[in-house]
Amino acid sequence: MPTIGMMPVEERDEQCDGLPAEAAAACPWYALYTRSHCEYLVYEQLVAKGFDLFLPTIQVWSQRAGVRHRIAVPLFPGYLFLYSRVDSVIYLEVRQARDLVRILGQG
Repeated sequence: MPTIGMMPVEERDEQCDGLPAEAAAACPWYALYTRSHCEYLVYEQLVAKGFDLFLPTIQVWSQRAGVRHRIAVPLFPGYLFLYSRVDSVIYLEVRQARDLVRILGQG
């Protein structure tokens, strides 16, 4: 049975923490749709820019050259999640990430 793991997201962006409930609603989660097998690439680019991202992973068995080992693969292939207020400046900065296809909206 595969086990579920998550890439660390210990701290939320300070711009959204400690706000009243109605103000915290202004900091929704956005789904980011990436090109096939490019989730980690987009994740690394945006984390380097200081964004708060969530990329859930699952451990699965893989076999290469006759050797079995466990690897982490995205739980939702092609997607990762952004926790931030998205205004026009942030939208453009996120969209500049290589292999990002679309920002899907808030959930």
